[in-house]
Amino acid sequence: MTRHNKILFYNFVILVFAIGCSVLAGWIFNIKGLVKISAEYPAMTLGTAICFVLSAFCLTSLKKFNQVEYKNINLIIPSLIAFISSLYLLEYLLKLDLGIDLSRFHEKMGSTGRPAINTVTGFLLFSVTALSIAIHPTSKKTQLKLLLSTLLTLIGVLGLLGYFLNLREMYNWGGFQSMALNTAVGMVALGVSLIILLRSKTTATEETDFENKIINITLALMLSVGFGISSLSFYLMQKRVESALQTDLSTRAQDQSELIYQIISHRSERAKVLSKSAEIIDAAKHISRHPHNQNTLKQLLTLSQNYIIHGFDEIDIQSPSSNVNSKIVSKSFFVEIDGRGDDKLVWENGYFLISKNPIIFDGVYLADLVTRQSLPPLNLLVPKVIKTGETNDLVICADAGTRIKCFPNRTNPNPFFVPRNISGQTLPMAYAVDQRQSGVLKATDYRNVQVLAAYTPIGDTGLGLVQKIDQSEIYNPVKLLMIKILIITIIILAFGYFFIRNQLKPLVNLIVFERDKSETEKARFIAATEGGIDNFYIFEAVRDHQNKIIDFRCLYLNRAGSELIKKHLVKWWVSCFYKKYLSIKKKGCSIDTSMSSKLDKQ
Repeated sequence: MTRHNKILFYNFVILVFAIGCSVLAGWIFNIKGLVKISAEYPAMTLGTAICFVLSAFCLTSLKKFNQVEYKNINLIIPSLIAFISSLYLLEYLLKLDLGIDLSRFHEKMGSTGRPAINTVTGFLLFSVTALSIAIHPTSKKTQLKLLLSTLLTLIGVLGLLGYFLNLREMYNWGGFQSMALNTAVGMVALGVSLIILLRSKTTATEETDFENKIINITLALMLSVGFGISSLSFYLMQKRVESALQTDLSTRAQDQSELIYQIISHRSERAKVLSKSAEIIDAAKHISRHPHNQNTLKQLLTLSQNYIIHGFDEIDIQSPSSNVNSKIVSKSFFVEIDGRGDDKLVWENGYFLISKNPIIFDGVYLADLVTRQSLPPLNLLVPKVIKTGETNDLVICADAGTRIKCFPNRTNPNPFFVPRNISGQTLPMAYAVDQRQSGVLKATDYRNVQVLAAYTPIGDTGLGLVQKIDQSEIYNPVKLLMIKILIITIIILAFGYFFIRNQLKPLVNLIVFERDKSETEKARFIAATEGGIDNFYIFEAVRDHQNKIIDFRCLYLNRAGSELIKKHLVKWWVSCFYKKYLSIKKKGCSIDTSMSSKLDKQ
């Protein structure tokens, strides 16, 4: 292994070790920033961190103790990694819980404790490769091991690309657990470390090695440029779609919020105005005097029917001493509206507003007017939003103590309750209800599905609104286009690779031939000079920063010349011939002179 590869190898090993140890420290000391890179990303599990630490020790052992007598040592660690990974894989395949997930320990970070299936696959590939190296430490056949190492690296690269391009399928295989971002980085480091280690074991002829280097560099450049441009194009396209959709969602959420606020405010104000009307005050006087009189009840019923055409479904006057018509007080799902007295937003197969306002005459409290008004415009909101997309949804919620209570939406035909956090992430609705904030973000909703959501409070009512769309619906068209681009890119790169390989092979052969020829001529030259009795020297000019020749360096001297140099110092030798050498270098002419007698006197 060359010095450069050795440094690179140990840097990757240190990275793997650092990733594992930092996550272990994060779990032990409850430091969320060490366990997950961002709050919206999944956490690396304890089992994954342990496997990374073991893998770092395994790589170091394979490098330092790569002899047959240390085989047993190098077999233990990869076998342990393989055993741990196999247990996790068994849980996936047989749908078992062997108790190794430590789910209660992991739930504080919003994790189930089970590594992603691609993470398990990566560690199995690593352990198989490491075991193969340990069993046959001196074997030169590394093609299969290089293939397994490349697949391991590819698993990590796919995870990184998935996070960069927001392609969940790349780091979440089969809809199971997601590979953490730091896990993807560790997988790449593991794969590259193995490739470097295996490359140091391969032996090839100089010609083949030279050819492979040129072709590998060319292939790496082609892949980097091809996939780099494809990934960048997809990323820019995705960001453009995302930006446009964020603006649209935010605008629609604000418009819907304002509409709901105006509807509630208008209907609430109508109920207040009604409580001050002469008919209502007169009815309140009669009820307070004769609460159980049948004529009074008939008068109230007639009054209620008269106001149906004005949008009031039901009217009830409640005196301090009696409740004439208590059925108007809903026992259904409702939310109390802030800043509107005793107003409630009710769901009974549709939205209703129940308002309770005092009836006052000449400063004297008579009774309370309870009204029930249907809200048809609110009933049309969700169906209208549903029609705009396959996963588009709108939900109205309010605070319910430890949870959030929500009105029916696309996926829930009945009112429902949701927690404020899912998998350690705050729901968008919590920002609107608790913090009265507006915004747009990519998040996990209460179904544990990745969505793009716009959230906003509904005025000062205490209600919040979220308009959202599943990320899968947003990115699926772009993903299909990306797949087509990748297929075309792979085809072009394949043709380009074979074309360049065919063109490079003659060139490489020619370069190798010329180099061999040069080496042969050099050998002949040395043989001729070493066998002669003449002194033979080759000097190289030494220049300063101004490109001025200041000295000469001896590059070659034959045996006879060496004997002469032993008698006369090189420094003195060059000083004697400095001006002549300088003239030869500058003018390019030759000088023929004899110095033998003079040198003998010296």
